[in-house]
Amino acid sequence: MPTTKVGWILGGAFLLGVVGTAQAADQATDMGASGSANAAGTSAPQCKDLGVTVSFDTGAYTLDQNAKGALDGVSKWMHTNEARTLRLRGFADTTGNTTANITLSQERADNVRDYLVQQGVDSSRISTVGHGEEHPEERGLPSQGRAVTFEGCQPMKVAEATPPPPAPEPVAPVEETPPAPVAIAPPPPEPTYEQAPGYHYTSVIGMALLVGGGFQDFTSGNAKALTAGGGSWNARIVAGTRSFVGLEAAYVGSANNVRNILGTNVSSSVIGNGLEGALRLQVPIMVGYSMIEPFGFVGLGWSNYRVTNNRLATSDFSTRSDNVMTVPLGGGVAYTYKMFTLDARASWTPTYYNNLIINNAGSTNNLDHWGLGGNVGVAF
Repeated sequence: MPTTKVGWILGGAFLLGVVGTAQAADQATDMGASGSANAAGTSAPQCKDLGVTVSFDTGAYTLDQNAKGALDGVSKWMHTNEARTLRLRGFADTTGNTTANITLSQERADNVRDYLVQQGVDSSRISTVGHGEEHPEERGLPSQGRAVTFEGCQPMKVAEATPPPPAPEPVAPVEETPPAPVAIAPPPPEPTYEQAPGYHYTSVIGMALLVGGGFQDFTSGNAKALTAGGGSWNARIVAGTRSFVGLEAAYVGSANNVRNILGTNVSSSVIGNGLEGALRLQVPIMVGYSMIEPFGFVGLGWSNYRVTNNRLATSDFSTRSDNVMTVPLGGGVAYTYKMFTLDARASWTPTYYNNLIINNAGSTNNLDHWGLGGNVGVAF
């Protein structure tokens, strides 16, 4: 049976039961007041648990179709008597941070109230409170406590003194037919951890978009002798930030000033631009809204290095541009708070198929380099 239909059936059943209970309470009050001399009016509201709960997925406070169908029935019950009020109590399970669970339970109750207000119920007639992991002991809650309960209140009538009504004529009993059972779809499987309230928009796998920069310097003989340390920049996309294995794809760039040698300007530089991909091994540690994640990586890439502003060919550079293969290695630590994320990392990158620098005797001409840097971005 579709979940929308199930929700309407549950909402209708709730409305019939509550209206019947309210009418019975009104009749009992009228009969009890018939022998008194009190003037017509109302007394303090009578409140009781309505026996209705709305369940939620782990870490979430959004309403599914079953919940909305039941709340439509509650809305109709509220509209039948403008003096009725509701107390909504939100709860969470015991998984996760206790403080965050109190906030989550309050958001669940507030979200139920907001839906009823959208159906035309005055917000002043609804109060909410979040109890977190503290569950009522008198009855169990569904979904390990991830629920909102309903307490309905309405004033009891005090009728004018009237003579007792005549005794009713006996009526033959009517055999009641029990209602047909309603099939309810099973709840979705629970994830392995309780997400903090701010994570309902993130995926279980996790992704991040990052940009950043840092410092880079060549490590091999000729390249280190010919250039000074310089800056680096990058843009990255990371997949699998919430698992133990992830992937990175990145654009990387760098600029190292050339020392004053024959054939170059004072402003000559070795500029690098390239692409790289890497495999990440990481340990995501989630605490409330935050996640701390140490990681290591190894990858493969390509970079183009060129010498800028040189006036002529020199005895040190064999060409003005060269394409090399890179193998980035390194590690770091990332920190995420809600959708904000940053990381700090250190790397060493061997290079292969180098032709930019002339291989002088007793030295090397590769462009191996190391770097330190950081990135900032958003997480999904």
